[in-house]
Amino acid sequence: MPLLDAIASSAIARRSACGTQNIANIAWACERLVFAHIPLLEALAAASISNIHVASPQDLCNTLWAFAKQAICNEPLRDAISSAARNKIGLVGSMGLANIAWSEAFLSYLNRPLMNSISSQALPTISDFNSQDLANMSWAFAHIWIKDHTLLESIASASIRILRQFCAQGLANTAWAMSRLEFDDVPFLHAIASAARPIITDSEVEPQNLSNIAWAFAKLNVLDEPLMSSISSASIKIMKDFKPMELPITFWAFATLAFEDKPLCDAISAASIPMCSSLEMLDLSNTAWSLALLGRADEPLLEAISARAIRLICEADPQSHLGNPLAFIWAFWRLTQEHLERNMFLEYAALGIQIELVSCGVIMMGNDWRKLRPVEVHMEEAMEVACFWSDFEDRGVYQWVHE
Repeated sequence: MPLLDAIASSAIARRSACGTQNIANIAWACERLVFAHIPLLEALAAASISNIHVASPQDLCNTLWAFAKQAICNEPLRDAISSAARNKIGLVGSMGLANIAWSEAFLSYLNRPLMNSISSQALPTISDFNSQDLANMSWAFAHIWIKDHTLLESIASASIRILRQFCAQGLANTAWAMSRLEFDDVPFLHAIASAARPIITDSEVEPQNLSNIAWAFAKLNVLDEPLMSSISSASIKIMKDFKPMELPITFWAFATLAFEDKPLCDAISAASIPMCSSLEMLDLSNTAWSLALLGRADEPLLEAISARAIRLICEADPQSHLGNPLAFIWAFWRLTQEHLERNMFLEYAALGIQIELVSCGVIMMGNDWRKLRPVEVHMEEAMEVACFWSDFEDRGVYQWVHE
């Protein structure tokens, strides 16, 4: 982009003469044009810091937002704007409050004094917030895990009056935020469901928004059957567009709510098999757990899950995430996939976590307790009934339990 490169070079050369509004406008334009010119942005950040004391509230908001939208975390600039914004927080307006909170959260920066100031300023003016501002505020506080119950109550109260003005992403982000912060306002969630259904039914909603809404309701254990039916129908139509993380989340949500929708389950199963090679351990364990909870012994999918999980376990290092071992092994046991259960246990045990597996109850899964008197059970007898793996002793596991 020769023209933009020329403008950038000129702006860098004249950065000391740029006022704070010009700095904010150039940064904003770079974001809008998807023009991440790092030397230019670094020069703008340095010039902004030098003039931070004379920056208007709007300039502070726009500059921080522009850098955050481009996922550029210039820490000196962020800290300078955060400090200056806190002193001028009463002048930034509802959009400014929401944008500062969103920017701080998007950069994963927890500045509690600033967020507390934003909350205090937002409470008396919450009725001035539009739908996007409300959604951004709730998402920001949830993303950096600030449980401000009073603010959430105010956001819910203000949102419920204008829910029909929310877009699909706004509804999804609000539901996600409330769930993440464990704000279980059931009437508000049902109001979100009522507003979301026509949008989901009449337009093509992004898979991420569908999965986030489903996850939020499942996390708070709120079943809205019409909403889940709408999510199912919409998801089936665009199943090919779901990303690896979105499929397990959606499947987990439906299983958690015990809302068995066969067409959706069939579609997810079919889409998951070729996607297994891209799934991580937690996604795999959640998918297996969902199949078991719904009683779906989908052997091709279970085989694919097992193969991918074992490969990841074999490649694991001390920093690797191992998913949920208990969910894996329980799922295979529940679905009577004994060879998969056995193989998964042995692979995990080979990592040296057999103590953790046994302490979580894995060792008793294959045990038919009806054959034993619970008050008379001896560990050795229980182990003989419970253990199904033939080379148990060869792996060194039996010796540990027996002793």
